[in-house]
Amino acid sequence: GAISGGVLSPFFGPIADRLGPRFLLPAGGALVGLLAVGVSLSTEPWQFYATFIPARALTEFLLCGIVPLTAVANWFYIKRPRVMGLVAMSVPLGAAALSLVYQFLIAHYGWRSAFLALGISQWALVVIPGAIFLRRQPEGLGLTPDGLTASPQPTDPLSIGEERQETATEPSWTRGDAMRTSTLWLLMASTFLASLGTGGIAFHTVAYFTDNRIGPGIAAGALSVMALSGAMGNGLWGALAERMHPRRLNIATMLISAGAVALLIQVNGALTAYIFAFLFGVNARGAAVLTQILLARYFGRRSYGAISSVLDPFHKSGLGLGALFAGVVFEFAGNYQIIFAIFLANYLLSALLIFFARRP
Repeated sequence: GAISGGVLSPFFGPIADRLGPRFLLPAGGALVGLLAVGVSLSTEPWQFYATFIPARALTEFLLCGIVPLTAVANWFYIKRPRVMGLVAMSVPLGAAALSLVYQFLIAHYGWRSAFLALGISQWALVVIPGAIFLRRQPEGLGLTPDGLTASPQPTDPLSIGEERQETATEPSWTRGDAMRTSTLWLLMASTFLASLGTGGIAFHTVAYFTDNRIGPGIAAGALSVMALSGAMGNGLWGALAERMHPRRLNIATMLISAGAVALLIQVNGALTAYIFAFLFGVNARGAAVLTQILLARYFGRRSYGAISSVLDPFHKSGLGLGALFAGVVFEFAGNYQIIFAIFLANYLLSALLIFFARRP
């Protein structure tokens, strides 16, 4: 489901720019809600796959990724980094909070009740409020994004010729123009390299700790610290990006992530395990929002959804392949030292690529 979402996102990026969240977010909530109810009714494996996989894929870009971030890019300018950080932070925090609710339902009423509740909540909390309150752009209400001085723009996307005559103070790139810059390709490469390390380390951390005679309780606690600090890191870096250049912040997070992996290789007790988990969570897992902030700053909001969707497959494939790659190397080497050293080098190389990813 996650891979399917990453593959489909480039096709839905331009649609997010054209239609905006008022249509796509309620539509996504409606479809995911119906599919979740379908999961609760499934009695055969093929029925589970036929409902769960598309629900997971649609969630990737309609509810948690491109569509809400495109809405933020369209509505905010000065406070855009902060709001992007809050949107990114809401996904893991929501998962952490709702997992307790679903576990209660599963324990008392069975797993089908959890998917049924998920489907109903999509309609009640996403479809109805989204259709009532969301708008595609502030220009539709005679407004402009905060701090952006621009002449009122039409609600339909501008042609390339009209975009070049636009009087807004921020840049306005099309996806085709952006893909002809080295900046976008550098960001894609750095995203893939960092995601390899993030996916591989997050997936194998508990196994690595228990292999090194760290208790399962401490290992699980460190994983929780990593998840929570990753969620808070999104909000932290988003707020700081209003005061510091997000490229410099992104470089710093990659360097600190490399340092955290170096500490991971030396972990020998609970204290170092928790310090690693916090540093890795805040930086490696919590800094992905900085790339989205950079995209909006470099290329503007007119085609943000289309441009952002180009990076999504690199991010999703890196997370999945990192876990697989780490497992394969462990099978051959018998330990995690080699693969962790490779991931450390990945973060250093990612920092170097971001250093060269200047405004085009």
